[in-house]
Amino acid sequence: MLQQFHKSCAEAGVDVSPGELDELAAFRSFLASHVKRNRIRDVPCMLLWAEWVRYFLKQMRSFPGFIREKEFMDMVVNISGFEVAADEERGKVFPGICFIPHPEQSGRERPGPAASA
Repeated sequence: MLQQFHKSCAEAGVDVSPGELDELAAFRSFLASHVKRNRIRDVPCMLLWAEWVRYFLKQMRSFPGFIREKEFMDMVVNISGFEVAADEERGKVFPGICFIPHPEQSGRERPGPAASA
């Protein structure tokens, strides 16, 4: 899919670097593995942005150069179809989604059946 995107950009006269394609691939991977639809939950926009940066730093060993905060918000809304709403206590939130952390990302393992007894 990214090759098709790169080809479309080239045909339109838009120069896209391999680094930008890698960042876009990482963004899609982040959304696929850490963001799930959930009608009764929402996630603060800044939390999801911070988790994206953390994910990207771990994957690429650098700060996102192409998908910064504004681009992140635009892409989450326009590409993924999520909305932004205002919450009086938490500021802007993405309603109807939740962030799914991985145990190794938080630095602690989830307890197994033996640990809960």
